[in-house]
Amino acid sequence: MSVCSVAALLGMILTFASCTSKEEKIAQAIELIKQEKVAEAVAIYEDLGDVQDTTLLNRLGDVYADGKGIGQDSVKALTFFDKSANRGSPYAMCEIGNAYLNAQGGYKKDDKEAFKWYKNAAELGYGPGLRNVAGLYIRGKGVEKVPQKAIEYLKSAIEKGDVRAMVALGAIYVSGEGVLVNMEEGVKYLQMAADKKNVDAIEIIGDMYDEGIGVKRDKKKIV
Repeated sequence: MSVCSVAALLGMILTFASCTSKEEKIAQAIELIKQEKVAEAVAIYEDLGDVQDTTLLNRLGDVYADGKGIGQDSVKALTFFDKSANRGSPYAMCEIGNAYLNAQGGYKKDDKEAFKWYKNAAELGYGPGLRNVAGLYIRGKGVEKVPQKAIEYLKSAIEKGDVRAMVALGAIYVSGEGVLVNMEEGVKYLQMAADKKNVDAIEIIGDMYDEGIGVKRDKKKIV
């Protein structure tokens, strides 16, 4: 093996060692956040420089949004979510959508931008993204009001296991919001969510059985 080959091999080994070290530090920072040692995790993040890991970016966004273990800072939280969203995280895309929808963290209210970010997350098959797109279709915010599309997106979210989508679809059928009232379908989806221990669904189903709305009155089924 020539001297040049040895030098090239050594360069590869050192490069791989460096990558491993960075990955280990990212894992360490994530573990510190779990332990609520946020300041230490932030110090590691700042020392690492450009971080591509969306899990760490999202965890940092969450702690700054909640103020858990560090001072609450919605602007800083959304800085992390923005980095993560632009690196392909559907969770972060929904957080950016929320910021536009609710004018949070310095973002100006823009329903169309909210729809765009939710749609990006939905296209990745992310349950909450599908549900959020449905929410805007049913209300006609940032997009034309199309209840049938809302139902299609909610059904897709349910296929992904999104329990809140079950509640939303059940409520739409029971209330007839933008669609014909369909108590049978409404009860089906609400019961599906109630079986998953969703508190809202349990309460709605309980009230329906208590008052005999869309179902036969049955005190035994009231929680």
